[in-house]
Amino acid sequence: CAQGEMSRQVDLTNVSTMEFDYFLDGECVLGTTVAACFYDALTVEISTDGEATWTDLTAETLVDTYDQVALTGTFDPISLDLTAYTVSTVDIRFYFTSKDMGFLAEGPGLGAFIDNIVFQ
Repeated sequence: CAQGEMSRQVDLTNVSTMEFDYFLDGECVLGTTVAACFYDALTVEISTDGEATWTDLTAETLVDTYDQVALTGTFDPISLDLTAYTVSTVDIRFYFTSKDMGFLAEGPGLGAFIDNIVFQ
């Protein structure tokens, strides 16, 4: 199992959305159906208690991506609603996990890429 995470503290005063572009390079290859890509996922999580607990912000938006982005071979934009957290300083975490990275016939993927993060 391969996994990685990155978290940062962010002041969300007067902020209602977080936008970014993301790309997954995991166990699937271009041309593979999404149904065949079961184990790679990127989630964005938020903590309001100093990283003691985390809430998944992407549960309904990314829907456990499972390499859907890798199927197109391009970065995809996403916008997450942060209105429930606009008066507090929070921790935000990007979390990527892959069950099979490094054990695949086509070789391991490079993981998750995140670019152009904007809070507004």
